[in-house]
Amino acid sequence: MVKPDVDSNNIVGIDVGLIDFYVAFDNTRISTPKYLRKFKHQLRKAQKRVSRRKKDSNRRQKAIKKLGRKHKKLQILVKIFILKRLINCSKNMM
Repeated sequence: MVKPDVDSNNIVGIDVGLIDFYVAFDNTRISTPKYLRKFKHQLRKAQKRVSRRKKDSNRRQKAIKKLGRKHKKLQILVKIFILKRLINCSKNMM
């Protein structure tokens, strides 16, 4: 088994939470961005729209497709946000 070459002075701890997006080991906090909160509100409205439609109707199918697109967009936004923050955090560490 190969042991990784780790320097104990460069270990970083990150706590991911609900109120703050993450809290780093040096107590720097990044809050959840407002655009994600607003987008989650739009997602909730789209879900309500799906639930109000009659089952097996064309309008329900269209609403389901729109809801799926919103879920995909939210997933992409979160992934971009995480990558930007992690790149920024790693640059600050070096």
